[in-house]
Amino acid sequence: MPLTVADVLALEVMRQARVLAGASQLAQRQVNWVSVIEMPVEKFVRPGEFILTTGIGCGHDEELFGRFITEIMDSGAAAVAVSVGKFVQELAVSVVNSAEARGFPLIEIPWELPFHSITQAALESIINEQNAVLRRSAAIHRQLLNAVLAGQGVGAIAAALTDILGRPVVVTDTECRPLAGAQATDAELQALDVRSAEDGCRLTPADLAARVAPGRSPARVMVNIGGGKSAESALLTGILAGRELFGYVLILEGEGWVGPEGPEEIELHAIEHAATSAAVFFLKAQAVAQTEMRLKGDFVWALASGADTISPGAQARAKFLHYDLGRSYWAVVFDIDCFRDYLSGVGVKDETDIQRVKDKIGTLMESAAASLGRRIMLTNQQDAYICFLESTGDGTTESTVVRFARIVQKGAARAYSGLTLSCGVGRVHEGDDRLTRSYREAVKALRIGRVMRGRGSVTVYDRLGSFGLLVKLGEDEEAISFVADHLGPLIEHDQRRNSSLLETLRTLADCGWNASRAARTLHLHRQSFLYRLGRIEELTGLCLSDPQDRFALELCLHLHEIACGDPDNGERLREGDRSPLGGKRLATRGE
Repeated sequence: MPLTVADVLALEVMRQARVLAGASQLAQRQVNWVSVIEMPVEKFVRPGEFILTTGIGCGHDEELFGRFITEIMDSGAAAVAVSVGKFVQELAVSVVNSAEARGFPLIEIPWELPFHSITQAALESIINEQNAVLRRSAAIHRQLLNAVLAGQGVGAIAAALTDILGRPVVVTDTECRPLAGAQATDAELQALDVRSAEDGCRLTPADLAARVAPGRSPARVMVNIGGGKSAESALLTGILAGRELFGYVLILEGEGWVGPEGPEEIELHAIEHAATSAAVFFLKAQAVAQTEMRLKGDFVWALASGADTISPGAQARAKFLHYDLGRSYWAVVFDIDCFRDYLSGVGVKDETDIQRVKDKIGTLMESAAASLGRRIMLTNQQDAYICFLESTGDGTTESTVVRFARIVQKGAARAYSGLTLSCGVGRVHEGDDRLTRSYREAVKALRIGRVMRGRGSVTVYDRLGSFGLLVKLGEDEEAISFVADHLGPLIEHDQRRNSSLLETLRTLADCGWNASRAARTLHLHRQSFLYRLGRIEELTGLCLSDPQDRFALELCLHLHEIACGDPDNGERLREGDRSPLGGKRLATRGE
């Protein structure tokens, strides 16, 4: 327990001291140090100091001495002891009454009592108390840390801190969802509600994070447990490791637990050690999870890319990773649309923050699968996510996988305003390479969906229609050469001259080969537009008014768009060593 004015007065050396004022506050006023001071006070007195003075600077001026004592009281000192008999013969009634009115301990000691005897005895008690606090703090730290190292988790931390403080403790995640709590039922934990102590408003995750910056004392909040109407005061501290916030430790205060000065020093040490130990637990769990995630991701990517098939060896590795390759799966591929542009727009540059966004989206996919009662195998490759979603074989249609995709898209949009995901879905196959085939279909469906419907689309390979025929045609070597012969000269010219003939041709085809409408769409003067058309005919050797040549060019444009995906999105998905047009891929705009 911290040393108080009452403890100082109980010392043998202070047996001749006489309390003149503030007797009711002796046990409540903590003493941090003992100082000897004469006029002026100025900034030489700190809160919590036990002041010794002779009043030598005041002479026999009662009014001046009264101002001196008032300045000491205003400084936040714990008490003042005045040596009487030489410079101060006795303490004036006005000074005593002023101290009593403020509940400030005013003490009289005889002139014969040397100050060094008082300071020596009092400082020994203060230092002994501080050493006891440090020893107790170290023991608490060991107790909490050992619980983590023994694998007992945050539940053990909450229980240990509850035993130390004698108050209920709850450990939560960053959104104040309870993870563990001592002296509270599971039902109560589910209803945990944290609000501002100032106005009673519910605190958002951002509000909570702002209250627990490193180095800050625990913040006071209001907590409503069990869904009742009443809330009680609680102390909130963050579980921090560097700049990363893992969650919070909440201590329910109860009636009279914390005084006006806040928690005692040893209690603050215990809370701090609990938060540190919880951070160690989360860092340890994070390292394990990241290792498991990397192993799972590499395994799923090997199956998707074709580097591995569903062999007995793969079956064994899958079992180790808690996967079941004996089931059927849809391949579902998501790609974050224009992710670099989104990050730039929201000002996210740090790689740790970028990875946190990606991890959050991955968590949304796992949650969406769980909500549908389906197993999932998942990996994140650059800005894309490759999922294998369980197909139960119970007669359900592709609507299940489309629903899964929509849940993920909506969840990502809620978490990150302005962020969209495009999605492609492959078919369920049989055979040892079934996952690879489904994955390649999903990638093609994703790319074609962007061309057909734009960003944020969900495209099922089985529903590609005529575009599906174009995909198969585009894998033919003769088709690759056909596109290269017709569009290659335009692409090379655009890259060499920084022009836009390919865009002009695409706009013309989109406008039904109506030159006037296409010129207006491109905001070009008719003569400038006609000049471009002449250059296109010259470079391709085709006539733009000939129906057969138009058909050939429009077919090439479709094949080229399918090969390159969304022309507005420069990001590419990995697809083994192949693209939808095979090994020979034409350049697209912006490359």
